[in-house]
Amino acid sequence: MNERKKQQVDLIFKLGLLLAPLREIADHPEKHDATSRSRAQAKVVADAPRLEMELNKFATGEPGHKYQSEWMQCHKGTHFLQNHDFRQDNPEILSDLLDKSYNLIRDALMSIPVPDIASILRAYTPFSTYCVLKDLFQTTTQKLVLCKVNSFNWENPANIVLVRFYGESATH
Repeated sequence: MNERKKQQVDLIFKLGLLLAPLREIADHPEKHDATSRSRAQAKVVADAPRLEMELNKFATGEPGHKYQSEWMQCHKGTHFLQNHDFRQDNPEILSDLLDKSYNLIRDALMSIPVPDIASILRAYTPFSTYCVLKDLFQTTTQKLVLCKVNSFNWENPANIVLVRFYGESATH
């Protein structure tokens, strides 16, 4: 995986970490009182500027390129997170707002072109396989073709094509 793609994956992961405290409140409101909601809001407000700086660095990090409109969408999403009061009691509204913020930032980040490089990825344990595939699935916007030497069954997203090799022939 090339360096820019790895940065993109890491930023999506960090976005998920940033929103995790608020997602926990939206998913399990009965476990949280006003104090825990306030602390989660304060954590997001404190951590969002760091993520915003990393998003900006990614949007301007390719020599000779500045993805301004994509950066502005990322900025809009992080600005919303920093300035919106997520401490309200309604978990459905909170969940919708988090989804909108996440999708806005993720979509803007994914719209920054990253060179696609066909590569042979090797994973030697089930966990390392999971890590490699998770990163690929999170950043696939068009179509991903996986070639596997031996067979296994799995549920895969619609934009993933699994090609299995059986001896000399390939099936999908």
